[in-house]
Amino acid sequence: MPGYYGPQTPEQHQLRRDLAARVSLFGSPKVRQLWEAATEAIGDLHYTCAEGGFYTRDGAIPSGITDPEFLKCKAAQDETEQALVKQLRHEIDVDKHQKD
Repeated sequence: MPGYYGPQTPEQHQLRRDLAARVSLFGSPKVRQLWEAATEAIGDLHYTCAEGGFYTRDGAIPSGITDPEFLKCKAAQDETEQALVKQLRHEIDVDKHQKD
């Protein structure tokens, strides 16, 4: 969902904890490494947004922010998320199955 950068409700936090437990239990070492990197990057982005006052009243991040620290953190968050998704897709060989 655009503008969503982490759990906000108790239910979302519980879902996040459940997913983290599954990654820890079933994820390959590479997936666990990428999960930690993505988690750290989203934490850095959240901190930057909170400190910079970038969040809107409803907790979203508006488009058009040009702050260099925000852009650095956003790029890191995007990169780590893409790397994690790529590795997961590779490990379950999803792309091979979608070609049929």
